[in-house]
Order: sequence, then C-alpha cells, then structure tokens
Amino acid sequence: MEAQDYDEQKASAMRLASDTHSIASSESLTSIVEQLFSNDANVDNLILDISRAAEIEYSDAEDLLTIIIKQLNLS
Repeated sequence: MEAQDYDEQKASAMRLASDTHSIASSESLTSIVEQLFSNDANVDNLILDISRAAEIEYSDAEDLLTIIIKQLNLS
C-alpha cells in the first residue's frame, strides 16, 4: 500500500499483478501478454473496461494498467 502512496486501487492492481506473476507459469504469462497486450486496440479496450468497471477516468485506468504491466514484468 505504501508503494502506491496509500491509493487502494493502485495498491490492489499492484498486488493482483504481483500475485499473478508469482503463481502463473511462463506459458500462462505469455498467453496473458498475447491476449491482452498484443495490440493497441486490445490495450485501449482493456483500459476502457477498467475505467467503466471501477468508475474512474480513462487516465486513471491507464495508470492502473501501467502498474499491472510493470508488476507482470512486461515493461
């Protein structure tokens, strides 16, 4: 939580991605990358989905996705 300045959404995104990275096989992580992050349209749709589900601004959802990508060690 401290790493995300006590922002609950950012800390939750960070934890989810960190846990996913810890438990997923390399094959699963590759599949995640291919399905979710393979092209700009997929990334945009994911950001829109996060924005709608969490009822946050697009730019805030983009920040959450950036955190997820970093925790999955995709950046």
